[in-house]
Amino acid sequence: MPDSNAAAVSVVAANRTASPGLLDALARQSVAAFEVVLVGAAPAGVPEILDVRVVDAGTADPAAARNLGWRAARGSAIAFIDGDCEPAPDWIERLVEAAAGRETVVVQGRTLPAVSERAGAFAETREVTRLTPHFWANNLLYPRALLERLDGFDEAYGAAIGSDTDLAWRARAEGADIEYAPDALVHHPVDTRGAGPAIKAALAAGERVKVFGDHPQLRSELDRGIFLAPSHALIAQAALGVWLARRKRAALLFTVPYLAHVARRAHVAGAPEAAPMLVAHDALELAATIAGAIRHRTPVI
Repeated sequence: MPDSNAAAVSVVAANRTASPGLLDALARQSVAAFEVVLVGAAPAGVPEILDVRVVDAGTADPAAARNLGWRAARGSAIAFIDGDCEPAPDWIERLVEAAAGRETVVVQGRTLPAVSERAGAFAETREVTRLTPHFWANNLLYPRALLERLDGFDEAYGAAIGSDTDLAWRARAEGADIEYAPDALVHHPVDTRGAGPAIKAALAAGERVKVFGDHPQLRSELDRGIFLAPSHALIAQAALGVWLARRKRAALLFTVPYLAHVARRAHVAGAPEAAPMLVAHDALELAATIAGAIRHRTPVI
């Protein structure tokens, strides 16, 4: 439990090692009554103005690491952020303003990609410009009392993606208010990863299925109510076209929408040579998603 000298807000970053950019941005916040809990390790040169504590996470998965963070925190409100993100100077102030002192509220802030001149064909980032049902923990505020009532993040998710989404939906089921704070801005880095890391991520796509089984309401966010990504429907159609073309060559027309989709992605990224790897990525991601759907008995493709 928080002590009598607790800060009003605890900022919890659970990404092994926080970036200097995060801590510099926190040092410029418009409010002073907050502490920072880093789950993992702190970088060199922590600004002296910050009240920073480090919690050893060992090899904890994301859900377990975030639980370690908020349980070690002293604040009555917990603001979650990823260690490689950078909040705007009034980020904490706007989250707290949206919460308005309520003990049964979840506040989701706005997330925009950091600027990247040439991200590449396999770049990945995050963008939240409206209230979404995913509730990613790179920009969320929970009252501590609500986290205690819900027993925090469900560690049964392990390395699977979705424990932050699951927590917010459980809070909603308990009657918590859901607020979107567009002025509580966080910039998310653009991961300019190459084909290798992208393929590795594609092979882990099955981990994203579990949360859809736990919370069927999320299916409304899927493409056509079943496809995890728009490219999955297109590449499935293209595969069907190739299979049917064995008997009727005109069936190859079914591949045109997907090929146009890949060409457009490669063109926008300024990397037309990446098109074959984009196809490989999508095929592997679809296969991994189907495997995850079978494992979790959830119809997601």
